Amino acid sequence: QFFAIVFAALALAGCSPDPLKTVIPTATDQWEIVLKDPIDQLTPENKALVLGYIFRTRVAAAITGSDPGPSGITFGEAIKLQEAWMAIRQAEEEAEKAARKKQAQEAEARAAALRSIVALSLTSKATKEGSFSGAVELKIAIKNNSDKQVRGVAATIRFIVVFDKEVGEETFTVREDINPGETYTHVERMYGGFGSNGFYTIRDLKEGRYTTRFTISDVATE
Repeated sequence: QFFAIVFAALALAGCSPDPLKTVIPTATDQWEIVLKDPIDQLTPENKALVLGYIFRTRVAAAITGSDPGPSGITFGEAIKLQEAWMAIRQAEEEAEKAARKKQAQEAEARAAALRSIVALSLTSKATKEGSFSGAVELKIAIKNNSDKQVRGVAATIRFIVVFDKEVGEETFTVREDINPGETYTHVERMYGGFGSNGFYTIRDLKEGRYTTRFTISDVATE
């Protein structure tokens, strides 16, 4: 009787179809009928790969009208194709991440080099009456820390309040000669209206309740 049970089990196992040999139908209306049971027999990892392949190729093609890929693909082939695609995507993402990191490092190196040439600081902020909203007058000290004559500076001043929140900014350009070691005071006027970049908030900021941060975009030297 024991051997009869063993032989019966082996016979059943031999008749059980290999889910990895299941062919993915091209017609989407056949998926529920053909794929449900074989997919449930897969390991969680293989199931995720097969479903990922189906969604990436067949579902995307049905939505966008793109090429669904070759027909007659089995679960086993789909797993290999999805693994290869994921490896390519991972390599691409790592390359993009490395490129972004390099770009950020280069940008920071350039910014540091510009900061070593000139130092900027806000010396005063005052509201000037006149038009409907008035104007904000910013006096910005620009010190030439280099041994060359500075011919111009392009920069942005940002106003920061509590929790490091940026509430406004002003971009300006200075076209004045600044000798080595000297400081030039630039007067920048902000006006309200369209594209004011936080003019009204900056206008109403109280002394001691904000800080400033400068970003230097370019410095021209002799």
